[in-house]
Amino acid sequence: KDVTEQVTKDVTEQVTKDITEQVTKDVTDQITKEGIRIFILSSLEDDIPEERILAKLQKHYHITKEKAEQYYREFTAKI
Repeated sequence: KDVTEQVTKDVTEQVTKDITEQVTKDVTDQITKEGIRIFILSSLEDDIPEERILAKLQKHYHITKEKAEQYYREFTAKI
């Protein structure tokens, strides 16, 4: 019985840890994406050219040019 209780406790702790890590990653990703959206739209309001926006996204968010372009297309398609 003690072994079963310990295994149950260990599995529960690991599952809790895994879920917490995944939720933290998901929330962080959502917040980052929202920050990128706000940055792009604000930059456009200030008449900053697309190439400069893309360069700043790469620099400040440590993403590739392709990823920056993907975000740019995604968020500018809605305006």
